[in-house]
Amino acid sequence: MAAAVSAIQRKRYLEELAKTESTVAKTPTKKSTKATLPELPQPGRGIWRWQRQAAWVYLQSPVQLFVALLIGGNFIANIAEKWIDPSGDLHMATWEGIDMFFNSVFAVELIWNMYAFWFWPFWKSGWNVFDFVVVTIGILNMSKIPLPGPLSLLRMMRAFRVFRLFKRVKSLHRIILSLMSSVPGVSNGFVVLLLVMSIYSILGQEFFMLHGANYTFTNDQNQEVELVTARGLEYGYDYWGNFGLALYTMFQVFTQESWAEGIARPLFNSNDMSQQFGVAFFFVSYMLCVGVALMNVVVAVLLEKMVSHEPEGAEIEEPLGRLDTLEWLDERLVKAVPENLEKVCLDIEADCLVLKQQLATVKRSLDGIVESVRSSEPVRTS
Repeated sequence: MAAAVSAIQRKRYLEELAKTESTVAKTPTKKSTKATLPELPQPGRGIWRWQRQAAWVYLQSPVQLFVALLIGGNFIANIAEKWIDPSGDLHMATWEGIDMFFNSVFAVELIWNMYAFWFWPFWKSGWNVFDFVVVTIGILNMSKIPLPGPLSLLRMMRAFRVFRLFKRVKSLHRIILSLMSSVPGVSNGFVVLLLVMSIYSILGQEFFMLHGANYTFTNDQNQEVELVTARGLEYGYDYWGNFGLALYTMFQVFTQESWAEGIARPLFNSNDMSQQFGVAFFFVSYMLCVGVALMNVVVAVLLEKMVSHEPEGAEIEEPLGRLDTLEWLDERLVKAVPENLEKVCLDIEADCLVLKQQLATVKRSLDGIVESVRSSEPVRTS
């Protein structure tokens, strides 16, 4: 009886192995998506002879973690400055000393990065360009060079130093890449949203621009009541006077910020029943269309793009778990008992067959590369 059961189990495993082999054979070889670090420069001469070593040390995790901690510390210092001393007059020397320290450290880090990956490998990275701009502005701020006109606003760029964390923290970098991949789809959703808001703005201007003219209106009890906005203007002009005002009014309705009492109620309070019904239909249809339907479409597109995006540096899970080490074999052998030893052996056999198929795929790819190199043709991998 036990032999018959073992034979049935073995037959099932062989069928599963056949399916696994056919699936692996049909699956195209995926490119490794582990975090691609900048390629180390070739050994140079003169002042560049230490460039490769400098690049290798710069890319080490402890160095990147230390720089990330400095960026976070600088951001916390900026928050403390604006919290404790908003005007910057009480502890001016302290804030200047902290700013000088971080500017100096970031300048050294930037010079190190530029030396390690000069020239094109450094400038082709958008994050490096951003670092260069932010650090340069920090140096100008530290040197107290008077900047003319609008250039003086560049000093506020130091608050954006925290964005440099996105390059060094993998989880944050992954979120930024996901957001960037969703920009096209979300932008289309925002365009549709803006078009619908513009249509309602034009209709609202046509319908309500003259409401409350001469600062009065007639309510549902045929009483003439004063209607003045908080800014001392006519209701119709303040909210619906032109397309820009009407568009902002519809945006206020969309955000649901005091729109019912400040915008809709004055229009309802009329002795004309058709106007009351029209106002109700106007705002209810707008909220259902824009506030419920279209906004949820934009959110759905954003989530779909973020979930479907496979960011650079994301690790691909192997179909059989940790096949790159021997831990899987040790765990199964340790947990094996005489009763399920045959099943464990069949599992190991299945894993080994899949590994064999994967090694065969790698071998075919390497053979293709060798043949391409020998024939001086472009590399082709199967």
